Amino acid sequence: MSDATTHRQGRFIRPAVHEVRFGSGCIGQLGQVLERDGIRRAVVVTGRTLANTPALLDAVAGAMGDRCAGVFSDTRPHVPRDTALAAAAFMRERGADAVISFGGSTQSDTVKGAVWALADDLRAPADFDACAIRFEYPSTRIAPPMKGAALPIYAVPTTLSAGEFTDISGLTDATHGEKHLYQDRKLGARTVLLDPELTLGTPEWLWLSSGVKAVDHCVEAWFSITAQPMTDALAAEGLAALMRWLPVTRQRPDDLEARLHCQIAAWLSVSGLANVSLGLSHGLGHQLGGRCKVAHGHTSCVFLPQVIGFNAEVTAVRRAELCRRLEGALDQSLPAERLQDRLRALIGGELGLPTRLRELNVSREDLPFVARSALRDPIVATNPRPIRSAEEVLSVLEAAW
Repeated sequence: MSDATTHRQGRFIRPAVHEVRFGSGCIGQLGQVLERDGIRRAVVVTGRTLANTPALLDAVAGAMGDRCAGVFSDTRPHVPRDTALAAAAFMRERGADAVISFGGSTQSDTVKGAVWALADDLRAPADFDACAIRFEYPSTRIAPPMKGAALPIYAVPTTLSAGEFTDISGLTDATHGEKHLYQDRKLGARTVLLDPELTLGTPEWLWLSSGVKAVDHCVEAWFSITAQPMTDALAAEGLAALMRWLPVTRQRPDDLEARLHCQIAAWLSVSGLANVSLGLSHGLGHQLGGRCKVAHGHTSCVFLPQVIGFNAEVTAVRRAELCRRLEGALDQSLPAERLQDRLRALIGGELGLPTRLRELNVSREDLPFVARSALRDPIVATNPRPIRSAEEVLSVLEAAW
């Protein structure tokens, strides 16, 4: 919420995910979970790297016992609609009665898109048009519901993007280069298993940058105009843990305790998203990713500090309160006016990640398109500083370049 807003009424909806299990070796419980739910033919959706890493894939498939009906590994970043359709066709051919996402948000979004395609019998990329959230800034939002029954979803994440904990999927319209969002409570996972042992093979850049994506969730949830006490608590706790433990995982990549702390913090970062929407950093990230094929972790690395600065004039009180909470958790001084610099130092210094668009090979010629597209992204409606024009958004993009 902006500093000028005080909520005296509200409600809190439970997160979409039904159950979370966590700890080293907890992947061994997957078969028990599937047996409990009466699952007999589950398809695993993963990426090519994990599919070609027998030790990791076998840990998941082995835990399933004889319930694995096949492995779909032809996922692509930013999830073009046709990949969701291909996954749906694979699940249909294998007679799947459930689906397991194994990997990061690419796999999670692919699974959700495929489940929606099966539920509503979508067969062509254009069929997704009628299902996407439609938004006109500042407040017109239409979210068509899923019409059919959804296959149950289970998730085994190997990154910190935390898409597995939401009921939202992002799919890219390859024709126009825009990412659209799809939301329905039926997309909530039955069970998410957080096993740090399965993250040891995640490339460092992906692990750390997806952790910054989780940091972005926390910060934008805190500053959102829809923030409330419960989401504040989740965001502050998650942010403090990520700031403490992410650098440790870079220094000691085999530290399973540090990795599990980060996984739990990423879970906290999105546990309130049924109740609080985010802001401009995420809206820009959605559209830059879809247009320029930049990983969403990297978009958060660049945009989060810039958006904190953009919002500074309306968030002084909230920024001071967040820094007071972080000081207590991190045992270090954090002046409110230094939050932007502190996060930039975390991203570029402690984690060694990019902080400028030019480092990501983004062309300046693409920035006006991204600015216009961001205004059609529903998530920007809850940014604490109202956005009056595409020119304002373009100014943030230019500063980030």
